[in-house]
Amino acid sequence: MIQNDFQYYIISKHSSQSQSIELSDIIFKNWQKVWSQVFNNGGRTFTPNVDDYLRQDFIVSLFFKSQLVGFHFYSLFNINKKMAELHSYFSGVDPESFQRLRDQNMTQIMSMEYLTVMPEFRKGALSVPWAEVIISLGQKFLDTVGADLCFGTARKDIRVDNMGIKLGFESLQLPISKYSYPCEVMICSRNSRKEHPNKSTAELVNHLWERRIDNRENNINPHQQVA
Repeated sequence: MIQNDFQYYIISKHSSQSQSIELSDIIFKNWQKVWSQVFNNGGRTFTPNVDDYLRQDFIVSLFFKSQLVGFHFYSLFNINKKMAELHSYFSGVDPESFQRLRDQNMTQIMSMEYLTVMPEFRKGALSVPWAEVIISLGQKFLDTVGADLCFGTARKDIRVDNMGIKLGFESLQLPISKYSYPCEVMICSRNSRKEHPNKSTAELVNHLWERRIDNRENNINPHQQVA
């Protein structure tokens, strides 16, 4: 595997560069296709809502040459604003869970949503756990937006929760049901995250991060207050 054949991209919903628009269109089409299948598996009747795509503050993606490997969506929430608890993304999360985070001064949350690895790269294609690579890159991305922790609802049926534990995530409360799938509510602060235990995978993550292409407009955090 030639590491330089892989490229990690970061875009925000405010990005206006032609490359960002092209990437966003590619990811949107694949997001609709993959998650329509996920939502309709086993007789479920959910469909991807375009509002969920457009509200994301950041979208990251990994490509092998021109082939999409996977993607991940991130949104920022300030839970000092009580209204944040009412957001549909947090459906099923206990008020007590938010209060415990406030008590620890962990109020700036970066959600991790719609973790996706394209079918041709699943089951350790090229002997790489691509989902864990994308999660690890997201943990590095956390530093660039000033949030206190990553927050995700990890599917238990395909053991995404186990991937999170491996990388330093912990359960915040009892599991919830999301789109009829059992999900673990998980958080990971900057101090609790772990480097991938496999040395070659950890090296790949660091290599991809160092070579990232960041297309955010001036790399500004959209939630940053301007004096």
